[in-house]
Amino acid sequence: MAETNESLGSDLQKDVKFSVIIPTHNEEKYIRKCLDSITKVSESYKKQTEIIVVLNRCTDKTEEIEKSYKCITLKN
Repeated sequence: MAETNESLGSDLQKDVKFSVIIPTHNEEKYIRKCLDSITKVSESYKKQTEIIVVLNRCTDKTEEIEKSYKCITLKN
């Protein structure tokens, strides 16, 4: 018998993982607001959410700004 979301109850929430991937190229004007919004929305899923910032040859302060957040950083 297959289990439905309702029968799994709170066990389903423990297994859920959200990955938010943000591609960037010189986004210092916008990255802080973006990361603030994602952080606020994901507060109830703190241990289940990861934010991945992909830096694409940024020459501005995008990398410095995103480092002040708990993000996974990838350089392209």
